[in-house]
Amino acid sequence: MSFSLLASTWGLNMINTDTTGAARQSIQILRHAEVRTKLNVSSAKLFDMVAKGLFPRPFQLIPGGRAVGWLESDVNQWIQDRKELNSSNRMSAPRVQGVSHD
Repeated sequence: MSFSLLASTWGLNMINTDTTGAARQSIQILRHAEVRTKLNVSSAKLFDMVAKGLFPRPFQLIPGGRAVGWLESDVNQWIQDRKELNSSNRMSAPRVQGVSHD
C-alpha cells in the first residue's frame, strides 16, 4: 500500500492506493487558516478552544516539524456534534412567555 500526497488549494489530500494504483480512500487535511475559515473564528479563538479542550487538537504533519493540521472529517464531526447538541438543547429548553424562540 502506498500514499500519494497531493497539495490542493483547500488543504492536503492523501489518497490511499493499493498495488494496482486504484484509489480507495481520500483523506483531507485542513491547516489552521482553513479551519478558522470553516468555523468563522479568529486565530486566538481557535487556539483558545483547543487549549480548553473544546475543539480537537491538531496533529503534526511531519515528525519533528512545526506544521500541524486537522482531519477534515474530525472538523466536520465536531460541527455536526455542535449542531446536534444545539438542536437537542433547543428542543428541551423551557419556553419563556414573551420570548421568541425562532
